[in-house]
Amino acid sequence: MFSIPLFIRLKAIGRIALALLLVASFIFVAMPQHVVFAGDSESPLNVRTLGTCADATSRGGNGGLGVLAFGMGLDGTSLADLDPLDPTEPLNGTFTVSGIPSGATIVEAWLYWSGSDLGNNPEDSPAVFNPAVNDGDPTIDFGGTSPITTTRVGGPVFFATSDFSYAHRTDVTSVVSVAGNGTYTLTGIDNFDNFVNGAELVIVYADPASDPQFVGLAEGLDLDPSLEVNTQPAIFQFDPAQVARTAQVTVFLGGAGYGTPETTAFYYRTDTDANLAPVVAANTLITDTNATKVPDPFTGLNNQTGIGYWDSYTLSIPVPAGHSWVALQVDSETITGADARLEWVGATMNMALACPELLVSKTRTTADYVQPGEAVNYQIVVSNVGNTNVLTATLQDSYDTTYLDFSLANPSPISSLDDGVLDWTNIGPINYGSAVTVTVNFTATASTEPIVGPPADRTINTAVVTSLTDENGNTDSPNNYT
Repeated sequence: MFSIPLFIRLKAIGRIALALLLVASFIFVAMPQHVVFAGDSESPLNVRTLGTCADATSRGGNGGLGVLAFGMGLDGTSLADLDPLDPTEPLNGTFTVSGIPSGATIVEAWLYWSGSDLGNNPEDSPAVFNPAVNDGDPTIDFGGTSPITTTRVGGPVFFATSDFSYAHRTDVTSVVSVAGNGTYTLTGIDNFDNFVNGAELVIVYADPASDPQFVGLAEGLDLDPSLEVNTQPAIFQFDPAQVARTAQVTVFLGGAGYGTPETTAFYYRTDTDANLAPVVAANTLITDTNATKVPDPFTGLNNQTGIGYWDSYTLSIPVPAGHSWVALQVDSETITGADARLEWVGATMNMALACPELLVSKTRTTADYVQPGEAVNYQIVVSNVGNTNVLTATLQDSYDTTYLDFSLANPSPISSLDDGVLDWTNIGPINYGSAVTVTVNFTATASTEPIVGPPADRTINTAVVTSLTDENGNTDSPNNYT
């Protein structure tokens, strides 16, 4: 990591941002940090990715992953709005959750929130900060479960005298796994000195009916107040596919709409591996001529309740074939006064994974009924029905030597022994949308008439792809394709 010094003068604005994120595990890739005055570092969004081709139920997984996001504005929450079940705590609001598919399982659930509170003095270092005094309200009640303790994941970041921003994380997996779709009441956010901005509920689930999906999750506390050097991009990396895909992206943040006039922007870019390094080096999309700008998307009202100051902003981003990353960045374009203070807490991304998939068909090309000594020929077609190029594929054809005698094949197997098994170490490459044909010829050696039971008068002959490797290095376990 490295730090970029920043010397600015900022005005304090009282706001609190809250976010709820249900995710799978916490292995994050840290982005470079810059400093917001007086030594307290921001936490630009750290990205992690979930989902593999092995998630498919056909490969023994629990199904493809999916993400749902729900925002809720909480401006004005205070101790005056008491929870009827606990008069010592404020009733912050209620999430209404829908869209979790029937039969899906919750992977993990985490609750994020951030806000502004009293903290260490401007000259203090985070290393000597005492969280027992002021720590941004780390205890809440969610879905009737209390208390839920938290871990601070961002801040304290200094804005002005006694004005520090925080981000927290807490595990609520057990609550959401039991309740699923429905309502979840949030209480207890009352220890900040300023306003409660809002909340974000993001649910990551596994759906047995879904194909493998890429899920990207980002967390942090990246601030963009007036005259600041802007946020830093969150970059989601993934395997390229041979087809165009669509990424569903949600960013959630607090602070927009607090004052007027105010303008904001959202930037995104998607590209190939070859063009990633310059974006990482520049550490911004705002001046990137290849980035797409969405003007003024954040109003502070993009949430379930339509109350400020919280945005849960979702859009679809086209990802062309061959592209391997998507970068996101939020920006406060207002550069005067104290009206432009965005607190970027998180982002999610959901998209079809790049996965190899082969379909094997075997067809007899000679008559249904033959006499001993006559030819019995087959055509094996292995089709690439996935969205990547397959480089190597191992094929195996099994037959009953009681009734069939191997004659020849094209291409030839690695061994011509008439032992009931024919193997091809590699019938690839098999590019996206194409197929490879293997012909296998036998001679009938005995009648099948003594065979009884379904299917009557038959001998079973099976072809299977036992392993494969695609252009991204993805492999598959044996016998998934027959």
